[in-house]
Amino acid sequence: GARAVANAMRKNPIALIIPCHRVIRGDGKVAGSGFGKRVREYLLKLERAIP
Repeated sequence: GARAVANAMRKNPIALIIPCHRVIRGDGKVAGSGFGKRVREYLLKLERAIP
């Protein structure tokens, strides 16, 4: 469930290789993580900008 995903994301030691920043909440919002919400939003925006 959602709690298990959140725990796995929090424990991810290589977050840039395993892209947990792509996991969003069920309501479509970006939640915080080990990087923090601003960094996750930046990474998602950057990925959308690259064709």
